Amino acid sequence: MELFKMVVQMNFKLHLDRYAINVALQGVTFKQECAANSLAILQTFGFKPKVKLKAPKIVRWIPPQHGVYLNVDGACKGNPGPCGGGGCMRNSAGDILLGFAFYYGYGDSLLAEVRALFDGLRLAELHGFNGYAPLILV
Repeated sequence: MELFKMVVQMNFKLHLDRYAINVALQGVTFKQECAANSLAILQTFGFKPKVKLKAPKIVRWIPPQHGVYLNVDGACKGNPGPCGGGGCMRNSAGDILLGFAFYYGYGDSLLAEVRALFDGLRLAELHGFNGYAPLILV
């Protein structure tokens, strides 16, 4: 009789645990699919996860008709945090004429973006690309 009570109590506790986990995860949408073993664990608790995947976006680079393109980007790990930037210059054939990357130390994303643009323009002038008209900033 004592064993029967213990089994009933364990089953009841397991049922409450499953219910609590299901309520806690209800309405949660994941950004990526989970591993098969994690999915199996979630399903044992009666949870059917919803995954919202983003459709890939096709991006195409359009070369300039005249002159060169200066493509720059700055990034920051944390805002503020360690930051850097870089970029490249391309001609109308899509060939990379000049590429650069710099570490700027501690700063925010605006500093990284502006410094990358400044460094790109400075290097373009240093390497003689200032004669191109127009210089298109992307």
